[in-house]
Amino acid sequence: HNYSIFFFKINLFINDANSESDTIRFSAMNSVKDLDFGKKDLPIIKNFIETFNFKDSETAAIQSLMKKIGLIQDESVIPFLNNLYRKEDAKTAIQLGVIQALTNIKSKKAYQKIIELLEYDLPISDNEYDITSLFNNFEKDLENSKVLFPKIFQFYSVKEYNEPIISFCNLLLDKNLVEANKIKSFKKMILTNAKLEYKRVASRKEKNKSEEDEVVSVDDEDYDYDTNSANVISLKNYIGLLYKFKNDKAINEYFTKAKKLNLPEIDLEFTRLGIVNNHISSDEIQTALTKEQNRFVVVNLLLNKNREAAIKSTDEEIAKSAVLNLKGLTVKDTINFIDKKIVEQAGKQTVYYFYKAEKKSYSYDIAKKVIYTVAFVLDNNKINPLAFKSFPDEFLEEDDEMTKTLDLIIKKSMNEDHKRASFEKISSNDNPYLYGNY
Repeated sequence: HNYSIFFFKINLFINDANSESDTIRFSAMNSVKDLDFGKKDLPIIKNFIETFNFKDSETAAIQSLMKKIGLIQDESVIPFLNNLYRKEDAKTAIQLGVIQALTNIKSKKAYQKIIELLEYDLPISDNEYDITSLFNNFEKDLENSKVLFPKIFQFYSVKEYNEPIISFCNLLLDKNLVEANKIKSFKKMILTNAKLEYKRVASRKEKNKSEEDEVVSVDDEDYDYDTNSANVISLKNYIGLLYKFKNDKAINEYFTKAKKLNLPEIDLEFTRLGIVNNHISSDEIQTALTKEQNRFVVVNLLLNKNREAAIKSTDEEIAKSAVLNLKGLTVKDTINFIDKKIVEQAGKQTVYYFYKAEKKSYSYDIAKKVIYTVAFVLDNNKINPLAFKSFPDEFLEEDDEMTKTLDLIIKKSMNEDHKRASFEKISSNDNPYLYGNY
């Protein structure tokens, strides 16, 4: 017999899955993630998927099996997944599993099949993560997934697909992998929705300001307008999508209104788009660098576009902005510089910047002293803003423990097991907003 090395384990899994014992069946379904199979095993796995009566509670198991099928290079895989998707009684979970499996193939042919299946029957899930995880896979394979554009935009008005599609298309446009003119026919509809989002943000900002004016004894930070709110993020995404049409009169007027909101996140998005698309003047860059909260990100964007000469900020100014940005603080948060220390690490010099602030919370009555730390690799005696690390907050009980606490922070960082997690350089392929990359 021409058995594969996985044959006996696969048969054991199938026998357990068919067991009359709920416990054994449950155990089998939970073990799917650890099940290995190869090209020789495809017939038996495909037969199992097509004939086994999966319970609703076993959705994760069948999706895991399909994802694994997508990893096998065989010309029978796409037709099999296609037939599975188109079955009259195919559940949404199965359809989503098919799309996930097709993304694992990582080929333009697979993505052409994805758009064909979405047009045939668009899966809608009550779990937001189901759709966003699909698009996360698309975004990890832009060279192949770009074939979804512009057809993917036909689902733009479907609530569950709206934001993932805008984010995906923005990424393609940022990388110059697609032409904006291909969505020109949607421009009017996009602008209409963008205007509605602007109104939501403007209205909420005004409401928050009114509430803040009425509050006397509560911290500012509790009534600060959340620049990372869903509405602001959505508005930012619309601006990105419309940016390629900025010479259009109506869109230019809309951008003017959006800028007048004076929200750091929106200001930063216009700056980012200007730098990425080489549509920003030297004066505009210098204005952007004066904004303390955004300075660190602007510096990183400029470095990724080889525009180091435009950066006039000092190391200290960049470091303080990094703390504000990486810790999610605003210019309203008062942080005070304590000290900086240079140490040798992995054959390179590293400089640690320490800042102190008072942190208030409803969970404790008095303000606590907190130390914020950020470190950079030194290149030619200057910090490299692309090679940085942010450290967990440290609370300070007594001021006379300051030196001991700072030394402890450095010691802990130098004794980390995973040195590669420290001071990783941020490439231009990463999210230019840096969040999650430190």
